[in-house]
Amino acid sequence: MWIVLTLISAALFAVVNIFDKIVLNKWVKDPLVPAIVVGVINLVAAGFIFLFHSVPHFSSINILLAIVVGFLGFLSTITYYKAVQLDDISRVAPLFQLEPLFVVVLAAVFLGEVFSVSKYIGVFMLVLGALTISLKSFKSLRLGKSFWLMVLTGFIISISLVLYKRLLDYGDFWTVFAYSRIGMIPVLTFVVYKSFKNLLDTVKCHGKRCLFLMTAGESLGVVAMFFSIAAFAVGTATLVNALGSVQPLFLLFFSIILSLFLPRIFSEEIKKGVLLQKIFAVALLIVGGLLVV
Repeated sequence: MWIVLTLISAALFAVVNIFDKIVLNKWVKDPLVPAIVVGVINLVAAGFIFLFHSVPHFSSINILLAIVVGFLGFLSTITYYKAVQLDDISRVAPLFQLEPLFVVVLAAVFLGEVFSVSKYIGVFMLVLGALTISLKSFKSLRLGKSFWLMVLTGFIISISLVLYKRLLDYGDFWTVFAYSRIGMIPVLTFVVYKSFKNLLDTVKCHGKRCLFLMTAGESLGVVAMFFSIAAFAVGTATLVNALGSVQPLFLLFFSIILSLFLPRIFSEEIKKGVLLQKIFAVALLIVGGLLVV
């Protein structure tokens, strides 16, 4: 059962990535606009949890850490959207696989952990895979701005995950999730102040279908997260994490299908050499992630 749940979650997250690219490529020029939608959906979800879920008492320090988690999580959403705006989604989203790399580095630096040879090989493969999928030309060896934005995104998320795992020792997932959404409020307030007019202009210019697609995409992300949680509930964390790492393969498959049959809606470069490069890079990222985890 956990296999089916994990694969559904991975596939849904890949669909969310596709939605993000379509929205930012066709309708939205300001990456802060979809971030507003993400923030509102998360706050609504947190509100339902506080209303209908028995939320245990959290100490002041844990509430503060949860707020930091939410703050960092929302910040990483903004940097991710900016990266999506700049490059192919099949080049950008797989770089989320760098998260285990940063977790390992943080554990080594701050916790003094020493790792096996296989983990260091995994780190090497993650770096090589990230470089391979990001380079558009092996002659110039220039990494685009989207690569560095995703490196920043992965680093921010890794810090958030380390704190999140600590908080799970003191409360269940729903409690930590609800409290952490509070940390989104300061950044969301700034984003709304800066880009709410752009959101209104976008809806006015492109109609409600744009807002619907953004809302549907992010709501689908919440559904994907629930499937992932259900998979963790019935399967072992290591196996679920391992199988979930195939998400870039789903994304690459969907990108190819849409580029071939619906190029007016979604289009990426699908030349043979480019596809081989992406497949090789995704394989490196998946195997490297498995070794590190």
